[in-house]
Amino acid sequence: MKKVISIIVAFLLICLIYEFCVLLFVKRYDYDYTFTKNKQKYSINEKYSYSSGQHNYDITIKDKDNHKYMYLLNHNYHKEKEIIKDLLIFEKDNTKCIFPVFKDKVISNLVCNIDDKTYSYTSLNDQNNEFINEIKNKLINKKYKVPAFTNNEETKEINNLVTKVTYYKDFVPNYNVLVWGYKGVFSINKKEASVNDFLKEDIYDTKYIKASNKNMYVMDVEGEESSFDKIYAINTSDGKTSIIDVIDKNISSNSYFNGIYNNIVYFTDCNGNHQYKFTEGKDNVEKIDSQGLIKYYDGKNLVNESVDDVANNNIVFNNNIINEQITKLYNTSEIKKNNNHYYFKTSDGNFYLVLNNDYKNPILLFNRASMNEWIVENDTVFGIIGNTLYAYNYDYGFKPLIKYDEFNYHTSNMYGITYIGD
Repeated sequence: MKKVISIIVAFLLICLIYEFCVLLFVKRYDYDYTFTKNKQKYSINEKYSYSSGQHNYDITIKDKDNHKYMYLLNHNYHKEKEIIKDLLIFEKDNTKCIFPVFKDKVISNLVCNIDDKTYSYTSLNDQNNEFINEIKNKLINKKYKVPAFTNNEETKEINNLVTKVTYYKDFVPNYNVLVWGYKGVFSINKKEASVNDFLKEDIYDTKYIKASNKNMYVMDVEGEESSFDKIYAINTSDGKTSIIDVIDKNISSNSYFNGIYNNIVYFTDCNGNHQYKFTEGKDNVEKIDSQGLIKYYDGKNLVNESVDDVANNNIVFNNNIINEQITKLYNTSEIKKNNNHYYFKTSDGNFYLVLNNDYKNPILLFNRASMNEWIVENDTVFGIIGNTLYAYNYDYGFKPLIKYDEFNYHTSNMYGITYIGD
């Protein structure tokens, strides 16, 4: 009897060790299974990845006609597979929509297929699609709380600013937005808003400013000084300021930021004909031994750009990435990559998402032809239209975040985004 108990205990111990190893070491998996609903089988592809503290799921559902429905999910299921609990199916004429319900009562949003093309709820709602409105009302009646279905226009105003700034109470969750205010920044998230004015004089030219998802960097070029001795680093998660000392570099005020690549910030002193770099989170500014070359990100690689005279060449990194297949299929170079997903904008203002390199089956997210300076952070799209900064993701839908009249005059390098989590 004792031997049997020992074997059972040993077996349970092995199981616990296995579970611990899975939780600790498994960073990604790719898993296929089927789910039956209304006597129809649906093929499910479930891709899991873990990076930067985030548990990411890419879910592709395929029906009997090989139509695909794609979903993004951020939730910690502790590496559990087969996370779909139910599928709510809605069909009418040439339209089929699927609303998945995940374990732990987690929901995403509605995705539809019309004539072999895939659409998000937001894209169809923007078109005032009657069937989509019917489905939305049915889901609301079933007590499903989908943030994209609501639209709260209530706003708040940030005090003590020369230019009026208002932000919406229905702010995108889990993100902090940092906006340049000429003498400093204002920082906004769903819980609070704050102002950090650290300059005595305004800096209007945004070539002196560059933002990442970690910091907004500002060259201290106040007044008529011919050189500057520090770069401000404002944390995009809380708006707090630190200083990068360049007092011993003798850098002229005729400088500008080239861009950021692999967490390294590059900037150029035109008067001195030199390019400099520093690593984010550190203050060790180094002069690059250029020998007539400048580091430049072309959308695919960091390359050496040959220039005769740095002072007469404004070398700014490409904000898009190069994907020849997307460009060939959709005739666009406005392409971003985030979490191994591709987002792109076409000439008619359509914004699409490509999952799993399935370039011929993108999902139409929304249409906003006038949106510019758009970026993607943790699968949320941000961009400026007129005087307003907007955000879009699967759960939240497309909504305004911040109204700031200075966006009518300056858009480049005016804001930075950080995912701050729950």
